Amino acid sequence: LQRQSGELNLAQVTPKDAQTFAGDDAYTIYHMETSDYRGIMYNFNNKLWQDNKELIHAFNCAVDRDAMVESVLLGEGITAYGPLQRNEYNDPDAQQESYDPDKAKAIIEEEGWKLNDDGIYEKDGKTLSFTINCMEGDQVRADLAAIACQNLKDIGVDASYEVKSEIDWENQEAR
Repeated sequence: LQRQSGELNLAQVTPKDAQTFAGDDAYTIYHMETSDYRGIMYNFNNKLWQDNKELIHAFNCAVDRDAMVESVLLGEGITAYGPLQRNEYNDPDAQQESYDPDKAKAIIEEEGWKLNDDGIYEKDGKTLSFTINCMEGDQVRADLAAIACQNLKDIGVDASYEVKSEIDWENQEAR
């Protein structure tokens, strides 16, 4: 809106927002390749992750990263397998998990989690539940978190996301 009103003469926008300006000769769209990276960052000080490290491997299999790039970024990106893909330290031979919900469920079950009557995994009386926090103003991250949470719910994980103006970085479960 600020760009359209003339208040700004330059703006970095999401691929979805860029569609607003496509085909309008009043605007010039520059396509920039960046090393911008989005991923779920787990707080390893949290007991859930300390006691269940293999869950992260399972979640990597449960989240459809290709669908995220297509739907949120409109294909303007590459599927991430780590934060160093576009620099000299990239290791293309690093383990890369593909979208495989059945493998994700198998890993979770190997760790002793069982589906309860509500279709959510449970272990030792606790449901498999966590929240991903997103900072206000980062719509791309919020959209990606929403997809990740839906993918995780589809396999029996009670995952949710919250958009906040302030985040308690030390005590969060994930971001």
